[in-house]
Amino acid sequence: MIRRALSISLIWIGWIVLLSACSRAPVQDGWDDSASLWQQRRAELSHIRSWQLRGRLALSTPRGNWLAALHWAQDAEAFHIVLSTAPLGQGRYALRSAGAGAEVVLHTPDGQRYRSNSADALLGEHLDWPLTLAGLRHWLLGLPDPQAPSQTLHWDRNGRLTRLEQHGFQISILRYRSGPEGVATLPGKLLIRRDRTRLRLVIHSWEAPGSLPRYSAAP
Repeated sequence: MIRRALSISLIWIGWIVLLSACSRAPVQDGWDDSASLWQQRRAELSHIRSWQLRGRLALSTPRGNWLAALHWAQDAEAFHIVLSTAPLGQGRYALRSAGAGAEVVLHTPDGQRYRSNSADALLGEHLDWPLTLAGLRHWLLGLPDPQAPSQTLHWDRNGRLTRLEQHGFQISILRYRSGPEGVATLPGKLLIRRDRTRLRLVIHSWEAPGSLPRYSAAP
């Protein structure tokens, strides 16, 4: 009798172990492959050299807060970035460069033009902008900056980047949205933080690349 009861108990224990193993199995659904999916996605995104986006951003720093509509057009190393901080373009800042090594020009709402070899220096001086454009350019695509080390990298089960630390900032990609033709998804909402600095960025649309505005040689 005791031997029979022991056999039944062992059978029940075996069933419990089997069911527990089965209940954990779905965790492997796509998750074990996420690292390889990330590497594949990273390689594909790194080939995107030209793009445009439209969205809005909210920047909070110890010196103040401001909101702006954003239009960013990138063509290889050339870019044209417009920040509109007031309705009807009254607070329009335009930053442009013809490419790597070329001069960067900032147009301000009062009609002034400022020139520098550094986009970050111009934005920091005139807009109190704390981020590096070289990093932001890649973060917007859901990539780390390949020219700087990354402290952490996290991605979801589809191989899409969700969080990283780079250039002293914590970057969280909170949502993805449809990308331009040929790209399934690209970031739709980002939060970038460092100490008391916060940048919240919502992308309304990703657009197929077009020609950048012509660059005037006028002073």
